[in-house]
Amino acid sequence: MSIQHSYKTNFAYSLILLFVLTLAISPVAEARQAQAQGDTLSMSLDEALEIALINSYLLRKGLLDIDEAGAQIREAWGNVYPQVNATANYTRNIKSPNPFAGSSAGDFFQSFGAIGWLAYNERARTDGDPSTSPIPFDEFLDRQQQGYEEAGITPPGLDSNPFAIDNQFQGFINVTQALYNGTAFAAIRGAEQFKKLTDDQRIRDRQIISNEVKTAYFRALLAQETSDVLRRSIERTRKTVSDAARTVA
Repeated sequence: MSIQHSYKTNFAYSLILLFVLTLAISPVAEARQAQAQGDTLSMSLDEALEIALINSYLLRKGLLDIDEAGAQIREAWGNVYPQVNATANYTRNIKSPNPFAGSSAGDFFQSFGAIGWLAYNERARTDGDPSTSPIPFDEFLDRQQQGYEEAGITPPGLDSNPFAIDNQFQGFINVTQALYNGTAFAAIRGAEQFKKLTDDQRIRDRQIISNEVKTAYFRALLAQETSDVLRRSIERTRKTVSDAARTVA
């Protein structure tokens, strides 16, 4: 009789202790669950991956490295592209220096006009055309001057400085093309290889970030399921304590 009474007493104490522990744990678990529900943000796996890939500084750096590699390739090709250089000079001489000033060289150059007059008269006498005839030297110079004026040019060789140039324009175009440049082509191959390695590194970084996001996402799901299991376990324990209390009573 005493053994049965002792067994009931111990069982009652155990139920009371379990009930007290349940009451102590339940508010904490419920408070944490309520706080978690208040701070919960629903997100699918695809959305989590998209956000992580867009905001990853590692991937942004990879894109900048790819742009830099492309710029290096264009810079390397610039050493073998055709190069065109153009220059132009214009000179307006207000007063031209005369190297023959003070000498009789001017008369020598003026004599070229007389040579032209003699050549004209010789053609006029021998061409067989009655409408043409030799003309005086002054008339030849007048006709020649009139022709130059109508053409808008300065008569050459009729002054004492035949080398005088009022307006001078010079233009130069230089085109160069490298047929073979070992250093440049080696730089191009190196830049292209660097770009390929940068692309591969970006793909690898993308895979690493995707794996980390998936791992964190599934761990969060596992933690959520574990929390649900604990909550249901607490509810069952509370129900068991309640049933046991009614049985003892």
